[in-house]
Amino acid sequence: MLSGRSAKNVPHSRFHAYHNYPHIAVRKAALVIALAIFACVVPRTIPNDTGNKHDLQDRQIDRTRDRVPDRTSLDVVKLPGAPHRGRTGRRVTHTALPNGVRLVVWRDQDSPVVAMRALWRGGLLAETPQKRGITHLLARVITRGCGGMSADQIAGMARRENGHLDAVSGRDSFGLRSEWPVDGWPVGLELMARCILGPDLDFAEINAQRQLIDDEIRQRSGDGDFVAFRAFAETLYRAHPYRMSATGWGESPAAIGRRELTAFYRERYPVSGLTLSIVGNVDPVEAMALVRSHFGAAAPRPVGLPERPTESSGSRPARMREVYRYIERDDARLVVGFPGTTLGNRDRHALAVAAAVLDVRLARALRRRGLSRSSRVYSVPGIDPGYVIAQIRCRPAEVAAAFEIARSVIDAMVARPAGPAELEAAGRALIAAHTESRNRPGSAATALAFHEAHGLGARAYLDYGDAIHRVTQRDVARVVAAYLVWDRKISATIAPRAASPEAERRMRGTWRRAPNTGRAPSTGPRQRVHRYRPGDSARRR
Repeated sequence: MLSGRSAKNVPHSRFHAYHNYPHIAVRKAALVIALAIFACVVPRTIPNDTGNKHDLQDRQIDRTRDRVPDRTSLDVVKLPGAPHRGRTGRRVTHTALPNGVRLVVWRDQDSPVVAMRALWRGGLLAETPQKRGITHLLARVITRGCGGMSADQIAGMARRENGHLDAVSGRDSFGLRSEWPVDGWPVGLELMARCILGPDLDFAEINAQRQLIDDEIRQRSGDGDFVAFRAFAETLYRAHPYRMSATGWGESPAAIGRRELTAFYRERYPVSGLTLSIVGNVDPVEAMALVRSHFGAAAPRPVGLPERPTESSGSRPARMREVYRYIERDDARLVVGFPGTTLGNRDRHALAVAAAVLDVRLARALRRRGLSRSSRVYSVPGIDPGYVIAQIRCRPAEVAAAFEIARSVIDAMVARPAGPAELEAAGRALIAAHTESRNRPGSAATALAFHEAHGLGARAYLDYGDAIHRVTQRDVARVVAAYLVWDRKISATIAPRAASPEAERRMRGTWRRAPNTGRAPSTGPRQRVHRYRPGDSARRR
């Protein structure tokens, strides 16, 4: 008999006692909720083995996923100031290894791919007239076998993983470029590292690529735009490497063998001079750990480029600033250009805006006269001074009229600088093109690596829009008066052989004299471009 309680309220076991006390049940529910929240917030450290059969990827997965990098030992240095952000999840970080290798990572969580660029200062700036075209040849063979893998094996792995790897050479740089899916970028980075650290530079591959380059040179000799630009560059730059073509125009790299190519690569492009950029949804700390594991053991070595002559911007006689080439086509090309500026010069952005305004004015003037089939005006800065150029495609009989229109438009630009509406339209066009480029991972990775390698910094690329917005009418008027000077004008005309005596007289200087005869080659209807010596246009008969 129980006193003071009802029998049904008395727990008859420990289980019933536990569940009949409300405060204990509340504690249990809180514990369950806390455990659930902890499981969702804390990141998993168990590797996700994909079961890939390729040895290279298996080793890469073991190295990057099974081992969490120490975040405190990588010394990640962010760009000064606030982090650069565009779309959601974008952030740029900058790091460097003790041996000189530099890494720029732009974390973009919205990007479906990861773009990587490995870049050196060089390109044409690393070449001499005796080795013209060697950097282009190196770019063609450096990914054609490395680290015990043949060219077919490298290409096959890239296809299986939906990746891409190749190399490219330009006026101011040389490097490798690669794009891979987000879950496979460590494999692409290791494959790129193999090609950088141990390229085969096989003799058979060198010969095969050299033959392909010869074929490309012959094919492009009939391209009017290419011929016109080459004539312009060789006249503007009399001794500077910019006068040469990245493809070795007019001269095959036939004298370059494996020994010369290997020595050139080791001398001009050591690992310590490498700049890497990675754009995509990657962890900067993980990227730095991988870069250190691949390139950290390389010894530091000073990197230098050969001395380059300084091109004089002073005036030259008109006969030394005009060049003509014959090419049997149904249209003609006219190129009118001026010496430009450098990437580090404060006039760079103002000159780009001025060129954009001129592009609109010239197209409108040519269209009113019904002369031009196409036209374009743009500014190309370089590590050394570049150029401002106007390219016009028209009918052969309209070349003289097109040149006069181009001259009148440029003179009007000097006398009447761009107005506010023109500046705003030009600025919008330049910023739109830059934004579109930034939204492509490959283009953004190339630009970041280039700016970092040449000491300009990633901020110079990311703040391009702000720099364009700061250009004023006074800036445009100043650069137009300083750079668009007719005494420094270079013109190149590419047209079919004309029948008029004046055209024959003016174009006579383009022909190379036949050996031992002193006469010009045949003027028959063969559709070919005759070879010439640089500077032949300056010699009149």
